[in-house]
Amino acid sequence: MNTRRVFLRWVALGFGALAGTIPALQRWQGSVARSQTTPQFKPVAKVADLKEGQLLVEKALGDKSVLLFQDPTDAKKILAVDAACTHRGCDVALKGSELVCPCHNSKFALNGNVTNGPAKDPLTVYEAKLEGDAILLATPKA
Repeated sequence: MNTRRVFLRWVALGFGALAGTIPALQRWQGSVARSQTTPQFKPVAKVADLKEGQLLVEKALGDKSVLLFQDPTDAKKILAVDAACTHRGCDVALKGSELVCPCHNSKFALNGNVTNGPAKDPLTVYEAKLEGDAILLATPKA
């Protein structure tokens, strides 16, 4: 009889512990869902600013300079990449259908991938969208 009482206490403690963790799990699940919500966008330029087909926006995202340009396959879409070459930090520029670093001739595809070194790492690509004549960038998550 004594062992039954001990067993029932352990079962009760287990259920109590489980009941205490359920609200914590629900709060955690809610915070994960909130972190996966739609990103916040901020205006950084106007479409008219893309006169040369590209625009370097200094400090567009905090201390990051971003190169904006029209997608050659869809004129209604704007592409955005971190302007700093991943080799030595010089600002890349759009040359034809690739992004080229003037310092050491690293080349990148429009999706940021390296096509020619010395750079080894891809450029960071940012989400951009058009709203009317405004170009908006997704702000990085804190």
